[in-house]
Formats: sequence, structure tokens, C-alpha cells
Amino acid sequence: MIIENLKFAIRAIFSKPLRSVLTLIGVTFGVASVVIVTGVGEGFKKNFEDSMAGLGTNLLVVWPGRNYDSSIETRKKVQPLTIEDAEEIEKLPHVNFAAPEVGAREIARVGNRNLSVDVRGVTPAYSSVRSYEIDKGRFLSPLDVEGKKRVTVIGPELWKKLLPGQDPIGEKIILGGISFEIIGVLSAKEGGGRDDGGFSSADEISLIPITTAKSFFSGGKGVNTINVEAKSLKDIALTEQEITELLRKRHNIKFSEGNDFGIFNSGEIVNTVSGFINGFNMFLLAIGSISLLIGGIGIMNIMLVTVAERTSEIGLRKALGALNRDIQIQFLIESVSLAFMGGLLGMLLGYAGINGISRIPNFPGEPIFNVQVFIISASVSMAIGLIFGLIPANQASKLDPIVALRRD
Repeated sequence: MIIENLKFAIRAIFSKPLRSVLTLIGVTFGVASVVIVTGVGEGFKKNFEDSMAGLGTNLLVVWPGRNYDSSIETRKKVQPLTIEDAEEIEKLPHVNFAAPEVGAREIARVGNRNLSVDVRGVTPAYSSVRSYEIDKGRFLSPLDVEGKKRVTVIGPELWKKLLPGQDPIGEKIILGGISFEIIGVLSAKEGGGRDDGGFSSADEISLIPITTAKSFFSGGKGVNTINVEAKSLKDIALTEQEITELLRKRHNIKFSEGNDFGIFNSGEIVNTVSGFINGFNMFLLAIGSISLLIGGIGIMNIMLVTVAERTSEIGLRKALGALNRDIQIQFLIESVSLAFMGGLLGMLLGYAGINGISRIPNFPGEPIFNVQVFIISASVSMAIGLIFGLIPANQASKLDPIVALRRD
């Protein structure tokens, strides 16, 4: 019976093709907008997550500096962060690694080529905390740090600009007038090679042992920052609290005084921006859903017209023994079929739209094709056909067969 009703519904739909196409427009564009908005939104989100991955996973960055909150008495003297502070932080229960860092802007030179670069004094843990991978050679080792060796790991862009077409491993590079041996080349970073929030290029840096950097480029006990990798993103807030309590104790900060250090929490940034992106996507989806609602109303109106046009046919079927339920099923199948066709066209249009947007040069975030969205869109379009087809189907089933047969 259902198959027969389906065949009958398809014949009825194609008997008036222009009217059927106009009826499908609302559902088609509604589904297409949902597919495109979802794809673009997921693309933006992935692009942001890739950019944040360039900073490091579960990253906390501690730097020396006063707390300028006017409600708290600030210390007159700011105590510098030290390598010993980093060692103590690494002992905390929710910390994987703590990597102190010092930095300087120096001229890097190979032969007659030179370039201004960031020279960073780091420890072996820095590669894990900042999510660096090695493309060639090796990273810095504990022996390099202990021996204050003049070795460096360079970014891929630095390699290309200063040693184009050469194997850099074992070659010499002059940093700030001092000769260093290149022992490794970093892999290119995600997110366009940006680092430190986008202020410098992660692909044009030179990493050297922190002890060597302090000997040649920065004196004193202090370090610029301490990069901390929390064990998990869910514990990053607790890790920040533990670091705060530890440093306040080590720096002898009174209860009434503000911190003489600050902490950048990448987890908070990720959660805040991801939440904003998700909220904005929901807003756009709500706008797209209005088209689906309008499309459903259009289907209901056309089905009501169809019931009026086929009154005699309904009367004949009921006179031959068709039950109210049979008439309801017939018109519901026709309504759902209309909505499903509109949904299918909308999915194809949405897929074409995603492909078109992905070809736009320098578009911020390549749209992502999501199969789940296709399945949900098809289900929603059929549900709309079912919901908005109930009134016409119910009206058709309640027609009196004798009255219906008198109409022509």
C-alpha cells in the first residue's frame, strides 16, 4: 500500500512540475543555507584551533610584571622569574613540563646573507610545550644546556633564506656576531607559522640552549617567560591556580599584595573564542531555519490547494472503500516526498556552495563538508513535510464521500 501511495504521490508531483518546483524553493534554500553555514563555521573553528596549536597544547605562559588591578595593593619591587621557579613549577601535580625562555633580537648571517631574527634561549622541554617538531637533525639536548654549547635549531624559513638549496645540518650560522652550529631544522608551524599570539614568525627563529643565551645575549638570573604545559585542558584552570600559589609563596608576596607576575592561559582563549564561534553559528543556523519554516508553510499551502483540486478523486476512493487513514497516508507521503526532494536539492546546492567558497583565494578557514549535517538536513526536511502535511492530509481524510463526488 505504501509503495502504491508513493508511486501515486510522485505522479501527482510531476503532473504539475512548475508548481512543484516553486514549492520546493523554500526547503531547498533553507537546507542549502544550513549546510553552507555549518561548513563555513566549522572551517573557521578549525582554522582558529590550528592557529592556537602554533602556540602549544594546554599552554600557560608566566611572565614577570606587576598586577595593576587598582583594588589590590601592588608590590613596589617586581621579583624576576628564574630557572629555579620553572623547576619548581614542573614538580606540580598537574604540570607536564615547564620550559623557561629568554630572548633577544639579533642579526643572523651566513656568508653574505643576513636576516634579523628572534634568538630564543630554551630548554629541551620547549619543543613539547610549544608543539615544535623536527624536520631535519635533532632538537636541543640536556647536554647542550649543561655544556653551554653553541648549537642552534632554526626555523624552516630561516633555512630557506640563509641556506637556500643546502643541507643546513653541521653548517655554521653567525648570531649576534657569535658562531653557532646548526643541529636541526624545525617543521613548519600550523596557522601560517605565527607564534606568540601572532607577533613573530615561528618559522624564522633560532633556538639555542638557555645557558648559552644567558652567557652571550642576556645576563642576570631572570628569564623572560616560563612556558608551562598542563597535563590536560580540563585541568588548565587548576594548574594556573597551583602556579599562582607556588610563585606567591616563592616570591614572599603578602596576602594583601597583588601578584608580581602574570599568566596567559591559552585554554581560556580557546574556550572563549570557540564558544563565540559556536554561538555565532547557532545564530546563523536559526536564520537559515526560517527558510525551512517558510518552505514548510509553502508545502502546506500547496497541499491544501491539491486537496481542493482532487476532492472528487478523494470521494471516489472513499466510495470504493478507502479508509480515512488511507487518505491521510496518501497525502502525507506526497507532502514528505515534496520536502525530501527539496532537501535533496538543498544538500546538492549546499555542497556546491562549500566547494565554491573553498576556492576563494585567502578565505579565512576552508569550509568543511560534514556528512552528519547532510543526514540531519534530510531528516529535518522530511520532518517538515510530515508536520506541515498533517493539516491537509487530515482535511482530505474527513471529506464526506457523497459531498466530494458531487464536486467537479
